[in-house]
Amino acid sequence: MPVSRPTVPAADPGRRRVLAALLGAPVLAAGGLTGCTSGPAATPTRNGPVELSVFWWGGPERAKLTEQALRLYSERDPRVSFRVTWQGIDGYYGRLATQAAGGNVPDLIQLDDSVLTEYAEREIVHDLTDHVADNRLDLRNLPEGLARYGQVTGRTMAVAAGQTAAAVIFNRDLLSDLRVPEPRAGMSWEEYVDWAEQVTEASRGRVAGTTDPSGDYRALWIWLRGRGGEFYR
Repeated sequence: MPVSRPTVPAADPGRRRVLAALLGAPVLAAGGLTGCTSGPAATPTRNGPVELSVFWWGGPERAKLTEQALRLYSERDPRVSFRVTWQGIDGYYGRLATQAAGGNVPDLIQLDDSVLTEYAEREIVHDLTDHVADNRLDLRNLPEGLARYGQVTGRTMAVAAGQTAAAVIFNRDLLSDLRVPEPRAGMSWEEYVDWAEQVTEASRGRVAGTTDPSGDYRALWIWLRGRGGEFYR
């Protein structure tokens, strides 16, 4: 079901600050994107204690893994502590929009790729490009494509906190009954469509050879990547 995302108000650029505590390594959250955000005016410090607020959406398992990662960061840099808040996806973006309107966005937030550009253009998230360039925010161990995932118009505005892989799931018993070969890795889109038609024809229309992915933008994204393109620029 589509999630309603309220319009994000513009932030006051003068209130942005550099989160010096993060400039050693990215904080990893379980899924989505983690971006450094606007916050109250403050002078960055490299020596004193720093408390960062973190806000994400997800369930108990994601919360458990995220808090484990944050504790690991604090063990490696005891100056840094985290104040965490999390909730389900319902109402998450509405709450985030309210925080942005009040100039009170948490220091670290989880964003879907579909809203990152809007948050970057409205200067809700902090531009991390300079920190990546001098490796204070070290992304060298990330695959190149994953490192680009958090970029907007060539600027690093967030860091991918995880990745998943596309897969084709099929009913092996059904294909055996229909005497249709199983799909194979490396099929072209044309071959996949031909295979799906075989399933439909062999079942005399009782079984659709494939689902209709037109309602999911990620299907278009995968198709574009297979042709050397990208969904976001």
